[in-house]
Amino acid sequence: MSRPFSLNVRRQTAADLVRHEAIREFAYPDPLSLLARKYRRLKWGFVPARQLLEQVPEGEEHGRPWTVGVGFTQGVTPDSRMTREQSLRKLDEKVGKYAGDLQRLIPDITEHPFVIQTVFLNLIFNMGFERLAKFKNTLAFLRQRDYQSVADNLEKSLWYRQVGTRAVELVERVRTLSIKQEHVFR
Repeated sequence: MSRPFSLNVRRQTAADLVRHEAIREFAYPDPLSLLARKYRRLKWGFVPARQLLEQVPEGEEHGRPWTVGVGFTQGVTPDSRMTREQSLRKLDEKVGKYAGDLQRLIPDITEHPFVIQTVFLNLIFNMGFERLAKFKNTLAFLRQRDYQSVADNLEKSLWYRQVGTRAVELVERVRTLSIKQEHVFR
């Protein structure tokens, strides 16, 4: 059995996730949903979603999965609300859960460089175990410690095209095995 993730890996990943996902007190529709795309100018996440839904003809089903806090979707409805403190507490719990999932998927992950650990912990948070497990070639390159091929494969994925600047940042980390100074958790 491999050693657990260091506190620094977990803290860096949590800080990255807050920066990537932001913290939204009120529920907001999935960014790829009809509601999010059609009504971009509405203040989703900053005012109660139920109030915003009253302004549009589409129903709440057009925003699924609803999200709140730091990208949390499980059990979230348009009426969900989560304070910053609640979000950070839940994020800490989720990072711990996903750290365990990641170690099941990649048993030697904690033997990889710090940067790689933060990237893959971020990826499993973003995609979940099942979706990340489908990245067979990427994971094979990871096992070989061929980080340039890992970066190339991630860059070719649908994930890369869907998540924007987050993907660019994470792939650059894999390529350079470094974190930009302004992104380092302090």
